[in-house]
Amino acid sequence: MVDIKEAMKNGMTVRPIPNMVNHETNELFFDNLEIPKKILLVKEGMGFSLHT
Repeated sequence: MVDIKEAMKNGMTVRPIPNMVNHETNELFFDNLEIPKKILLVKEGMGFSLHT
């Protein structure tokens, strides 16, 4: 899990998907995204631990 603003500078693209409900839906593209260790929010492989 990383900071989205930093990831968008390094290869991540967010594309909104139009819909007719009151929430946003997006497509996320990871094109050669490399995340420097200094901006990781949690250890590699542990991102879902923040979700639970």
